[in-house]
Amino acid sequence: MSLKAVGVIDIPDSTGTLFDHGAFEPKSRRVFVAHTARDRIEVIDHDTSRHLTTLHGFPGAAGVVADEGQVLITNRGAAELAWTDAHTLETRAVFDTGLRPNGVAIVSHLKLAVVACIGDKTHGPVLQVLDLEGRQRWAIDLPGQPRWCVTDVTGARLFLAIRDPSIVLVARLPELDEVQHWTLPSAGAHGIDIDHQASRLYIASTAAALWSSKPLPERYAASGRSQEFRTQPSSIRPAALCMSQLANRGWSSPSIHALVHLLSS
Repeated sequence: MSLKAVGVIDIPDSTGTLFDHGAFEPKSRRVFVAHTARDRIEVIDHDTSRHLTTLHGFPGAAGVVADEGQVLITNRGAAELAWTDAHTLETRAVFDTGLRPNGVAIVSHLKLAVVACIGDKTHGPVLQVLDLEGRQRWAIDLPGQPRWCVTDVTGARLFLAIRDPSIVLVARLPELDEVQHWTLPSAGAHGIDIDHQASRLYIASTAAALWSSKPLPERYAASGRSQEFRTQPSSIRPAALCMSQLANRGWSSPSIHALVHLLSS
């Protein structure tokens, strides 16, 4: 299956700038894109393919995830997580996080946010779960620099790509216990997504695209065997990865501007 450009959406003040993650929110049918270098979020209307507005005040905006009318944004420059309404575009709350928050996941029906924080030379990387409507928090230290993360369809398990060592960390939500480390056969794990219909993980690493060779088990045991992965070498350095739940296909990309590597499940 080939990819074809169908149009260009102009974003104001975007010359010589940097973007990071983007997410489609189904209820509002809007796309939210982290405009990292400008400390903003760009809002795009999916159906008309036009730029709607710019949201200011998101320092170092990095990770974006959206679902059920809610948008979560990690502000890497301020060690914060912003919770924004996809319809009104108002920020409902801002939560303190670990240093340099990056990957983010949401479990809408449980009002849970998951934040993977990179840390710095004096503070190690941490994984945090925040109760968006309460005051509970859970956290664990990480064995390496975290990148992106996803949950299973029920929100019971989290899958986090860690760059070095190149592994997938699996943990039970919200307590972040029953932790497993799944070693990957390719260095530099980065993007990760899940095909809920086929129950398979897809991962973009430095040198290859990977996917789980067998469906993920319905139940996990802390002492269970590591998941096996198949690989497809890549000549580029894939970073982000997006899964189409409708087409059952995944693709990886080095930026939000291009889809460069298609995988058939």
